[in-house]
Amino acid sequence: MARYKSLLSLAALACGAALVLSFSSHRWHTVYCSAILPFVSWGPQASGLLSCSNVVQAIEPDSLDNIALEPQEGQPGWAAMTVKDKARGGRFRLRVTRDRAWMLYYPRANGPDSGVEVFVEKDGQVRKLAGMTGSGVGWSDIGARHPVNIGCVFDGYKAEPFAVELEFVLHGPSAQVWAKDGAVLF
Repeated sequence: MARYKSLLSLAALACGAALVLSFSSHRWHTVYCSAILPFVSWGPQASGLLSCSNVVQAIEPDSLDNIALEPQEGQPGWAAMTVKDKARGGRFRLRVTRDRAWMLYYPRANGPDSGVEVFVEKDGQVRKLAGMTGSGVGWSDIGARHPVNIGCVFDGYKAEPFAVELEFVLHGPSAQVWAKDGAVLF
C-alpha cells in the first residue's frame, strides 16, 4: 500500500510540474492573451496623476499622425495628446522596454464615439492590449489610471526585459492620452 502511495504522489508531482510548465509556455501565453483577456473588462483601479514614471520609453517622433500636444494649465509638465483634425482619428507609436506585466496610462474621452486603444504588432499579427471608450455623461476623469497589459505583447512570456513598440490609436473627436514630460506609460 505504501508503494502505491509513493507512486501516486510521484505521479501527482509529475502532473503538477507538467501543468506549471504548460501554463508558463508560449502556447498558454497565446491562449490567455488572445482568447481569454479580450473578454475581461478592466476599469481604472485608482485615480490621481502620478508625478513621474520609471518606465523606459520614447515616443517615435515620425509616428505622430494627426496628433496635437496641448499643455494642461494647472498641471505642470502634463500635456494632452489629442487629434488635430476632429473628422479623423490620430495615432502615435511608443517604444517601451517591457520589464513588467502591467503599466498604467491616462486616456480620456468625451462621448461614446471617442476613445483610445493600445495595440502591438509583430510579423503581421496585431494584438489589442488596452482600450477605453467615453460615456455619454461628459469627459472621463483626468486622473483615472487605466491598465495596459504589457505582459501580453508577443514574446511577453519571456522573463528578460526587451524593447517593444506600441501603437496608440485615438478615435473620435474627443479622445486624449495624457503624458508627463514625454512619458505616456507609468
